[in-house]
Amino acid sequence: MTKEYVGYRTLTYVTDAAERARALYRVRQGLLIQPVPGYFISTQAWKELSVDTKIVLRICAAAALRPREVLCSVSAAAVLGAISWPRFHHHIHFASDTHVDMHEGKRSICMHHCIKNTRVDDDIVLGMSTYVVERILQNAENLYDQYQSINDTVGIVLGILVTSPLQTMFDVARQLPFENALQICDMLARIYQISQDDISQFLDTRKGCRGLTYARYMLSFVRMDSDNGGESYARARMILAGFVIPDVQVTLPNPFYNPARGDVPTIQNTKTLRVDFCWDMKKKDGTTARIVAELDGQSKYTDEDILEKSGATGESDVALKERDREGALTQMDMRIVRFQFFEASHNDGAQMVRKLQIAGVPTVSEGQIRRRRRWLRDYAQKHRMKLD
Repeated sequence: MTKEYVGYRTLTYVTDAAERARALYRVRQGLLIQPVPGYFISTQAWKELSVDTKIVLRICAAAALRPREVLCSVSAAAVLGAISWPRFHHHIHFASDTHVDMHEGKRSICMHHCIKNTRVDDDIVLGMSTYVVERILQNAENLYDQYQSINDTVGIVLGILVTSPLQTMFDVARQLPFENALQICDMLARIYQISQDDISQFLDTRKGCRGLTYARYMLSFVRMDSDNGGESYARARMILAGFVIPDVQVTLPNPFYNPARGDVPTIQNTKTLRVDFCWDMKKKDGTTARIVAELDGQSKYTDEDILEKSGATGESDVALKERDREGALTQMDMRIVRFQFFEASHNDGAQMVRKLQIAGVPTVSEGQIRRRRRWLRDYAQKHRMKLD
């Protein structure tokens, strides 16, 4: 019996020629979507998925058709838990060892990149589960929990071969603009607890690889304690603008904390407060001045999960709680700068930069500023490996 399009509630690979022809007909009717050749899902079910889930499903579906090949670059990063902006996921990226044909044809959604030591023994491939696709689809949002290392270059996630977190960071650093690369690398460093020593030791094994000197410099800015991709992106813009690199996610004592205040939704009655960015500056009288910068997201005031976790009952409660928190920071004689992601992302972050300048955030020397721009912008634009 022919499966009706309403039955394609999950991404399904169709092997039967007649059924695939019917599915393609329904694609032309707008009833089905074919995100990857041979895989189908109902248009309505696809629309209900988040953007991140769509990216991961598309990557894993393509990888399931190539069980001997290793995902790399932004595709590996997505499976490892660090999803980049959708525009970087137009193609699905695979690694090819030396002396392997990498030609796919102009219409292929797959791209190959030469990465040494990415061949995997046949016994590992043959030992993979025959239910890889189903397991991947059921765990699409938490694949990084399933990562297992094979060697320092390759690992496996529920039967899908991927480059290791460190190899992925190395590749992404050489392929994406600094701001986007830092987003991914910070996230991978946080998920897999990768320190600067780990990065340095790994890069020492990659002598002779293209762009090694640039990658070493770019990855020196990676922080495993960065909280999210938006903050990493904003920090990258601060670095490019020449500001002193801030401390991130700094924990401070809350001067307003008092058990007697109770657990009220509009009050920030915690023992400590954590700020996104922080700079300490020595004043002429020997004391230290502190500037704090906070990245505001619209979801902070509208996301139902955040409201529930905070105990607040509406947008006004969240706003009042935020004001109480800011009052505590002001009480500690701090200068506070608030900016939105739009201000960090639009026009090279000019609006955010202006706010930080007015607040007096310190800058590095002119020589360091020129070095940052020469490597992180000029060199990267000219020499980085392209994704399309």
